[in-house]
Amino acid sequence: YYPETSYYCVMDIDVPIYFTDYLLTRAKDTKYLYDNGINGQLNFSTGQEVGYWLFDWNYALMNNLDYNFDPYIGLKLIGEDTSEWKKILDFQHKHFALNGLAGIISFSSLGDELIPGLHNVHKRNLLIQLADDKKLLKEEIQKLEAALIEIPQNVKIKHPELNAMWKITKARIPHALNNRKAMLDSKKKEEYLKLAASYRQKAQAQINFVAANYGRYPRANTFIRHDNP
Repeated sequence: YYPETSYYCVMDIDVPIYFTDYLLTRAKDTKYLYDNGINGQLNFSTGQEVGYWLFDWNYALMNNLDYNFDPYIGLKLIGEDTSEWKKILDFQHKHFALNGLAGIISFSSLGDELIPGLHNVHKRNLLIQLADDKKLLKEEIQKLEAALIEIPQNVKIKHPELNAMWKITKARIPHALNNRKAMLDSKKKEEYLKLAASYRQKAQAQINFVAANYGRYPRANTFIRHDNP
């Protein structure tokens, strides 16, 4: 069994979504393997590492049967309050996974753009499709507005890196929402785009903090700008 923890969310570009559904799904995966008499697994990541060590480590911990496939075991071992994290996990599972926001708050990949349907990481509507179909655009706006109302507020996260990654992730929701509102309302377009930019600036401040304090693999040049053909 060869699960890839980062790629399907991060898509190897820019700033990762801190996608906590990995804690839930990998716990279920490992229990399924054990229940069916399959021993052993190999986990690997191809996306950026920032904060994702928790998901990789938590998955490794699933091999210890004393932990009983507890998706929160890694958080418990670093002293986090799991009742606080449950708010995030429940929110993301509902909106990011079940309601499809993962494909709305993330960016399209090369495969999405060049050959739609061939290798789609997430089911998504491209921006050019939304521009041509106001019904689809309004549906995405409604999903984002519903999520915005339910974003957990004042969640107490002890680990500074994980706290920063959660702040970046939740900023994606109003960012995506304001960009789509700009597409829908030409009269308020600049106002909405300015709001979207403000969330990018907030996220940039957080990733600057992560880069300065948690750049564990300097030779990977994770935080260095590269020319992209």
